[in-house]
Amino acid sequence: MIRGHGDDSFAYGGTIKHDFSSNVITALQPQGLLNHLQQCISLIDHYPQPAAEQLAQDIAGKLGIGSEEVLPTNGATEAIYLAAAAYSGATSAIVEPTFSEYADACHINGHKLQRIATIEECCGAASMLWLCNPNNPTGRLTEKESLLDFARSHRNILIVIDQSYEHSTTGETVSAAEAVEAGNIILIHSMTKRFAIPGLRLGFVTAARHIISMLEGKKQPWSVNALAVEAGVWLCRNAGTLDIRPYIEECRWLQNEINSIKSIEALASDTTFFLVRLDRPCSTELKERLAEEGVLVRNANNFHSLDEHYLRIAAQEHESNVQLVKALRKCIHQ
Repeated sequence: MIRGHGDDSFAYGGTIKHDFSSNVITALQPQGLLNHLQQCISLIDHYPQPAAEQLAQDIAGKLGIGSEEVLPTNGATEAIYLAAAAYSGATSAIVEPTFSEYADACHINGHKLQRIATIEECCGAASMLWLCNPNNPTGRLTEKESLLDFARSHRNILIVIDQSYEHSTTGETVSAAEAVEAGNIILIHSMTKRFAIPGLRLGFVTAARHIISMLEGKKQPWSVNALAVEAGVWLCRNAGTLDIRPYIEECRWLQNEINSIKSIEALASDTTFFLVRLDRPCSTELKERLAEEGVLVRNANNFHSLDEHYLRIAAQEHESNVQLVKALRKCIHQ
């Protein structure tokens, strides 16, 4: 899906002041990163390492695994398409509603699709299972032990877990070392989301060596540009630990405020983003009304199994969240 994701403020001519449409907390970008990249701008004079080898080593060192068990990618999206390409023609079960790119990548690479609501519904015909954990757009977290138990009891199924939002929850997610040990788990990680650098497109995969080798066989050289590699290396060496709890608390405050508005409901979430269910107006209409107030949200009607009754909102800092509540109170009853 080229169009239809969040962060589409470009379509509103610079009028958006508060953006809740992308699951990125802009305040999480580490101080010093932009300064460092400005000093490294001359890197664009040369090709980067073909497979971002130095970045793979730094990530592996942080996670306590081998560099052969890490594959840097041009955002999590490249990782999704590499996994689908490396196992083209598979029968894939996708836990929905979720990010549309899993299905799109599978379609392009000749997969047969099963659309399911829980991992327990994955039937014997499936050779791959795809899920986002924590899930986009719901924000709900599947317990780590449930996933590891499933992997142990379904050795014939390759499990692709997109953990792009692993830093947006206080719950436990599968570790890189656990994925490597399992041997049938692909973990997709997003530095884009963790460090609020969506324009740089930076992610990576962790998995057993034989899986990484399969993905490398489909990867184009130089897919991660020189500035993105430099950012990743700098982040591995300089970024501090993240305490997500204040942002989770702020998100719960925002959900409570939204739930005080008649005919709109903020659904439960384990992260800093969540779905909103509307009685009326429809999600398309409400999104446009909010945009007129300088507030951007994500229309969730193009997630498979959702419709015009749903928006997705990613909580931001308090001042912006207050403005969202004010705009919702004004627009929801127009």
